Amino acid sequence: MDEFPYLADRSPELPSAIQALYDRRGPRKGHPPFKLILCGSAISIMSSLLAGDQALRGRAVLDLRIGQFRFRDAATYWETDPHTAFLIDAVLGGAPGYRDIVGDPPEPGAEGLLHWLERSILNPSHVLFTEPDYLLEIPRPDRPAGHQRSGDGAGPRRVGTLA
Repeated sequence: MDEFPYLADRSPELPSAIQALYDRRGPRKGHPPFKLILCGSAISIMSSLLAGDQALRGRAVLDLRIGQFRFRDAATYWETDPHTAFLIDAVLGGAPGYRDIVGDPPEPGAEGLLHWLERSILNPSHVLFTEPDYLLEIPRPDRPAGHQRSGDGAGPRRVGTLA
């Protein structure tokens, strides 16, 4: 299940339902083995799935965290020179999934990077323009209610109070 945090946000009972299925049909019950892969980009939520008293605690076989690209790997992936790949990495943080969203890499040089930024992540109509809000889980009054997510930490939640 990709983007599991979004599914669980809409159906908070989902982790408990998976727990019940596992407890009834899991490997110790004599049933054929099954694998369920839960994926998600909301790291804070994915990290908490297996913690403490959570429904899925003790039921995971593997907790695989896929790291970001190093900028030299990004040069190969983006099919560009190392300097431009370094700039892309500085902006996107080495997340390979963003390539499908932003398209081709920028033309080499500072001017090419500026044009690339203008037409992609710095464009208010581009999907990545609000990506920092989703990654940091900052509630915004202009976002529809279905897109609001509550944080699971006790720290500040307003832009003005973040350090």
